[in-house]
Amino acid sequence: MYETYKNLVYRISVIYLGNTFDAEDLVQNVFVSYYKRLPKFESQEHARNWFARVTVNMCINFRKSYWRRFVDKADEIDVPEDMNVERIEILDILSVLPDKSRLIMLLYYYEQYTVGDIAGMMNMSESAIKMQLKRSREKLKEVLGDE
Repeated sequence: MYETYKNLVYRISVIYLGNTFDAEDLVQNVFVSYYKRLPKFESQEHARNWFARVTVNMCINFRKSYWRRFVDKADEIDVPEDMNVERIEILDILSVLPDKSRLIMLLYYYEQYTVGDIAGMMNMSESAIKMQLKRSREKLKEVLGDE
């Protein structure tokens, strides 16, 4: 399971948390949670959704934790060395979006989750996800139009 889902968990974590150090810790925590519970999955899609949902929840909890509020979040997103230039540029462009919007864009466009799946993961309505996607696209058009 680790080899199959580590990249998904890592990408979500880096985008949401903003740095590789915390993302690596979170990847470990997600897989520790998996190995403690050993949930049974009906399909590969069910497993993929479980890992994404647990990762999002752990990211949210990580960001909410009291001691993390005092950590300087000014560091830019670190990207893995094996990512190509196009992906780095995309991450750089997405960095203008708020965390939640950036995560929704990642899940929708990069991980190809449906609006319904994302709504379930984020505990939001489908219409709220659609609105976040619309606003994010508008913000990105605005930013890209200035370049």
